[in-house]
Amino acid sequence: MTQFENIVVVGGGYAGVRLAQTFEKKISSENNNKFRIILVDKKSYFYHIIAGPRAAVEHINNVIPYTHTFTENEKNIVVQATVVGLKKNTLYLDQPFEGSMELPFAYAVIATGIRYPTPSMLEALDIETANQEQHEIQTMVKEANSILIVGGGPTGVEVIGEIREKYADKKITLVHDQKLLLNNDIPDTPRAQMLEKVQRNNVKVILDDIVELPDNNQIKKTIYKPKESLLTRKGVKLEVDLVMLMFGMSAATQWLKDTPVPLATRGGFIKVKPTLQVDAPGFENVYAAGDVADIDEFKLAGRSTGHTRVITANIQSSIDGKEPSRTYKANNKFLMGITFGKKQGYIFTPLGSLGDWAIAFAKGRTLSTKRFWGMLNLKEPNNSNDDSQHSLNRSSSSKILTTTSVTLGVVAIATYYLSQQHRTTFQNILQSIY
Repeated sequence: MTQFENIVVVGGGYAGVRLAQTFEKKISSENNNKFRIILVDKKSYFYHIIAGPRAAVEHINNVIPYTHTFTENEKNIVVQATVVGLKKNTLYLDQPFEGSMELPFAYAVIATGIRYPTPSMLEALDIETANQEQHEIQTMVKEANSILIVGGGPTGVEVIGEIREKYADKKITLVHDQKLLLNNDIPDTPRAQMLEKVQRNNVKVILDDIVELPDNNQIKKTIYKPKESLLTRKGVKLEVDLVMLMFGMSAATQWLKDTPVPLATRGGFIKVKPTLQVDAPGFENVYAAGDVADIDEFKLAGRSTGHTRVITANIQSSIDGKEPSRTYKANNKFLMGITFGKKQGYIFTPLGSLGDWAIAFAKGRTLSTKRFWGMLNLKEPNNSNDDSQHSLNRSSSSKILTTTSVTLGVVAIATYYLSQQHRTTFQNILQSIY
C-alpha cells in the first residue's frame, strides 16, 4: 500500500508531459509530498509530432525517452500501459501496475490527444521499433517515383514540403476535398497563399475531389503501395506507386465510450466544463486537457499551457477544500506556422503573413527538437538532425547576421502590435505557431 495519493495524467503528449511536470513542481512538492504524480502512456517514448513530417524523409530526433520526465524519479513515475477503462476514482490498465490492473487516483487528467495519420503518429510501443518504423517510411518514400498525398490540411502540406525539398524530381500529386487547401476554420487568404506555394513547388493539386480508396483498405496503414491505379470521385485517374493518407484525425477516446464521460458527437472529443473538469456528475476530480478536450479553439500544442494553468489551480483549490473556480477561455487568436521543408512556409498572424525567412527561423530549420529534448530533461543527441545548422555555419557570417537581424526585426514588430491588441508575449507567439 502506497503512502501517497495519486494524481494521474493519461497520455504523454505535449499536454500530458506539461501537466505532469507542472503537477510535480506545483502540487507534489508543495503539499508535503502527499501526492504522487503518475504519467501513463502506452509507449516508452514521447513522440515529437511536429517533426513527424520530416521523419518521413530523413532521420530527426523526434523520439524521446520518458526516462527523465520527472525530477523526483523515486516517487513520481511514468507507467507504460494502456488505460482501458474509467470508474469513479479508478483507472483500469491493460497490464498490472504494483500488482493490480486498477490504478486508484485522487485526481486524474485525460490528455490522450488526437490520433494522427503516419508519420505524425507511430504504432511502435518502444524506441527501437519506433526508429525502425520511421526508417521503413523513409525507404518507401525514397523508392517511390510518383507519390499521392490524400488530404491537404497542415500535416499533408508539411509532408509534401519535406518530400519536395529532399527529392526535387519526384512526381507529387495532392488531392484535397475542399476548394482551397488547409481547413475551413482558416481564413481564405492564408489558404490561397499556401496553395500558390505548393503549386509553385511543382506539385499537382486536385481540389474539391475525393480519392476512391479500395474497399479492402481500412486505413490500417496510412502509407502503402497501391496494387492498381486509383480514381477520384470526379473520374481523374491516378497512376502512383505510393499513397500517403493525411486525413482522418480523431480524438483518442475510444476507451471512454462505455463510461459516464460525455463525448462530442463530432470527433469524439471530451465535453468539459469551463473549469476543464469533465462534464459528468460524480467525476468532479477528473479533467481533460490538450487536443482531446472539446474546446472551440485551434488544436495546437501551445494551447496546453493555458489548460495546465487552469487545471493546476483547480486541483490545488480542491486540495485546499475549496471549489474549483479557475475557468478557461478558448484561445481563438489565429496564429499558425506551417512549414514547407526547412526553408519555406508561412507564419500566419492577424496582421498578415510572414514568409519563408520567418518560418525557417522560428520553426523550419530544426523543428525545435532541442527544445523538446530539454523539456524531457535530456540532451539531444548530436547527429544528422544538425545538418541544417552545419550548413548555416558554412555560410558567410555577414549573411547570417543580416538574415537574423531582419527576421528578428520583423517578428519583433509583429509581436509588438500583437501584444498591444491581444496581450500576447513574444514567447507565447513563438509557441503558438506549433
